[in-house]
Amino acid sequence: MTYPAIESAIGVPLAEAGKIEGELAWFGRGCNGDAPIQEVREKVALVARGDCVFAEKLLNAQAAGAIAVLMFTNAGPKNAMGGDDTGIAIPAVMIDQQPGLRA
Repeated sequence: MTYPAIESAIGVPLAEAGKIEGELAWFGRGCNGDAPIQEVREKVALVARGDCVFAEKLLNAQAAGAIAVLMFTNAGPKNAMGGDDTGIAIPAVMIDQQPGLRA
């Protein structure tokens, strides 16, 4: 499936990462202290927006072995994730809420 997405301003740029292919796994909120809902090692982590900063979510998905993050937004519009990208070595994009809830 293809959904309109906005590339994250933190993490590895998509142009540098190249084509990303992998199974999608539900990671959950991705905040510190949260247990992943599904195993994301060598997969694309599906992450819900909200409750903690973007960098925290990306770093937690990366630490769990994800190859990329597909974040779906909350009720607000999707936007480019920003913040401190120290240590983030995977790419990430944000999609609208409805496609994320169906994924």
